[in-house]
Amino acid sequence: MEASTEALEKYLPYYLSGDKKESLRQALRDFRDAKDVQFYQLDPETQEQILQGDVWKHFSLFVYHTGERKEVKGIVLSNTCDVAGENPRDLPVKLNFAPIIKLNNFIEMLQKAGVKPGVIDSKIDSIRRQQITNIFYLPSCNESGFEEAIVPLDDLHSVPVEQLRQSGTFEKLKSLSMFGFYLFTFKLSIHFCRLHEGVDRV
Repeated sequence: MEASTEALEKYLPYYLSGDKKESLRQALRDFRDAKDVQFYQLDPETQEQILQGDVWKHFSLFVYHTGERKEVKGIVLSNTCDVAGENPRDLPVKLNFAPIIKLNNFIEMLQKAGVKPGVIDSKIDSIRRQQITNIFYLPSCNESGFEEAIVPLDDLHSVPVEQLRQSGTFEKLKSLSMFGFYLFTFKLSIHFCRLHEGVDRV
């Protein structure tokens, strides 16, 4: 299943008002060629909140092959309400995240792996169009110096929510706009919940 704009339009959020729904629909139609679509927002009222799709600094992940721990930027995969402080839990909650990789670094990885230049160019074009189901593309943001990057949705890690809230080292860099968030959750649903998988589960 391709994450096409046509497929996205079929599942516009029901809770949006008419104007916002139409704005989102237009942004989806313009997405493939538009460079001015608002992908991020930085609302002071949400700066202290942990929202699904947030980009944070100083996540710690475990590198399986080496056994080392590495500090990375990451994007929050957990549902916002599941990690909200006003929703108490009987047991400690963990936040799921995926690391963020600069697109230039990903290109270097492909080059080192011996992938041909033409194949790389085609793959990067598909990534920028959000057509690769297991990769979420994050465009650059000139105002904050945020470079374009990718999120491998098959590289998942977790951290206790309380550690994220209490530690002074964590820092929110970006929150997704309605357009960016909708695209993100749609890509998550395709990657993790593909109902039309073609397997007869008798």
